[in-house]
Amino acid sequence: MLIYCVLSLKKTKQYINIILINERRHKMYMSNLFNKENLYKIVNFVKISCNFIITFSQDLFYKLRGIKDVRVNNLTDLQTAAPLIFNFLIGLLYVYLIINLLSYVIKIYNVIKFIIVCIFTFIQGIFVFITYPLRKLILLTNKETLQAQLKTKEKELLVLRLQNGKYKKQLEQKYKSKR
Repeated sequence: MLIYCVLSLKKTKQYINIILINERRHKMYMSNLFNKENLYKIVNFVKISCNFIITFSQDLFYKLRGIKDVRVNNLTDLQTAAPLIFNFLIGLLYVYLIINLLSYVIKIYNVIKFIIVCIFTFIQGIFVFITYPLRKLILLTNKETLQAQLKTKEKELLVLRLQNGKYKKQLEQKYKSKR
């Protein structure tokens, strides 16, 4: 039973060390939020977004150039000009939808990131709350076991010194008796 308790205390100490390492990693992550890799990811996301917007805006400007030459004098001209006008309005709608979609994606990403951070800090707080008494217990038991080991080592050393002294005396007596 005692061996099991010692092993379980060692495991809890390992778990506490793992939790402390994770806390350090989290602090390092928060401090290095804008490191090179993250900046490259942000720049790539902006490039892709700009490519979408530029593509749709080019299409929109080509349609605008086509509308510039349209003259609607009678009903037959309206039949030929209606598809151009309709395409131009659809292009405007596409640009509007893409910009809104990008803004909503960014907002949703921020909300999800905030929720994950809240859950992580809550779980981290629970772990700290649970492991704090265990840390104190482990530190106390380690001090007690170290002190007990030190006392036993001192006793063993004292016994060895006494035995060594007795052996010396026996050798001296044998040497004196031979003379």
